[in-house]
This record gives sequence, C-alpha cells and structure tokens, in this order.
Amino acid sequence: MFRLLFGSADRRKEDYRSPPETQSSKLTPAGPSNIPNDEFQSEELTKNDIIIAVMGSTGTGKSSFIARATGNGDRGVGHLLTSYTKDIEATRCTIEGSNVVLVDTPSFDNTNKPDSEILESISAWLTKTYSEETLLSAILYFHRISDNRMAGTPLRNLRIFQKLCGNKAMSRVVLVTTMWDEVDEYVGNERLEELKGNYWKQMIALGSRTYCYQNTYESSRQLLSQLVGRKPFKVSLQNEMVDHGQKLQHTRAERMQFSLLGQFNGPHAVSTY
Repeated sequence: MFRLLFGSADRRKEDYRSPPETQSSKLTPAGPSNIPNDEFQSEELTKNDIIIAVMGSTGTGKSSFIARATGNGDRGVGHLLTSYTKDIEATRCTIEGSNVVLVDTPSFDNTNKPDSEILESISAWLTKTYSEETLLSAILYFHRISDNRMAGTPLRNLRIFQKLCGNKAMSRVVLVTTMWDEVDEYVGNERLEELKGNYWKQMIALGSRTYCYQNTYESSRQLLSQLVGRKPFKVSLQNEMVDHGQKLQHTRAERMQFSLLGQFNGPHAVSTY
C-alpha cells in the first residue's frame, strides 16, 4: 500500500527555456493495516500517461536529470554521498503535447535502507500500478561515464536490474551515461565502448540502446521526446508477481540479489575499464 502526497515545487528560471508546468508526488510505503484503501490515489496515474522509470546507482544523476527535464531546479538533487531518493517519487510534465510521468526510484545502494527494502518498495509500486493496468513506456538506467571502473555495487545493481526487467523488456531500456563534462571526450568514448562491448553487450543485443546525456535541459528533452509514442509494456517482475502470483522472494530479481550478497567484497570486486 502506498500513500500519494502532492506538494508544490520551487521553480528556478536560470538554465531552462520556459519549462512546462509540472506536478510532483511522492509514493511512500505505508503500513498495511492502518491506511485506508482510498489513500492511494490511483487516479493520478492513467492509461494515457507515458510512464518512464528512472533507475541507477546513487550519484549517477537521476534526480538531476528529472530536475532539468521538468524545470524543478536543484530541489532534492543529491550532490553528496547520501542517496537523496529514499522513496519512489513521480513528476508529471508535458513532452510534445503528451503527459509524461518520470518515476524516480531509490538506488539499491541507498544509504538509508537495505537493498531488500528497496526492491520491496519498487516491486510493490510496480505490481500495484500493473494491477490497475498502468504500464511503463520506457526505463532509463543511469551510469556515470566519469567512473574509470565498474565497481562491485554498480555491477551488482546492473545484474539485479536485468533480472527485474527480463529479456523481453530490454528493448524498452535506455542506458543513459552521465557526467560527460567531467571527463575528456576521448576517454569517455573509450569507456562507453567498453561498456557496450562488455557489461551492456547482452542488453544491447536484446534491443537496449545508449544515450549520452549532456546535463542540459535540451539534452534531457531530446531523450524524452524519443520515448513518446512507445507502446506500454510489462517487466519480468510484474509478470512473475501479478500474472503468476509469485512472492517477491521467489522472483528472479530477489534470487539474484540474494545470490550476489558478499560476492563483490573480495579481491575481484572491481573491474577497471
């Protein structure tokens, strides 16, 4: 069960070109017995909305991307090592006349909650919306191109993400690289090729594509405009839990998460580009 809270967001004019009106909401886990059913205002998400999930490790720029794309300034952007997005937060904006909802998800390496709680929160939101026939249109998975190595935590997160989505949903995934202003272009391109030829190779073979986000309003809107009109889809986790009635602990994502516990803590925890 979730509670949907609305609040006005401060708007900052610099760096943005007449951004559209936006509406922000936060989906926070609530107790199963003390919250009435009507507290989850499902009417706020409709079948006509283009719902795009934003996922990735802490510090990869998820919240910053949403702030740029929607014109909500730097509110909530996590510049420090602490993960900002503790709960699932949705922001509505307009892209080429279409209602787009960007869903900012907490990272599995969240500093405030264990990975098991994060997966539970994400799965609860996915199954709730899917049960109401509200589907995703795309998933953006963020990665820092400024990282010169694929550390244990990002690699673990990527593997859990792959199991959460499943092979059939890979064609709806965009692998977004960020922090290009922090690296030499040649070095960044080399790292991107390594990602595409190694860690992301299977995902790209299944239809995922990459996008180099330039940390600007124009770059964010260009990416989102490419996603308008995509047919909604379901991810593997939704199919397992809703269509087949499986418990979270029996899903591929949960089993992968459990199998990776401690796996990246040894001498082979880091792979350098």
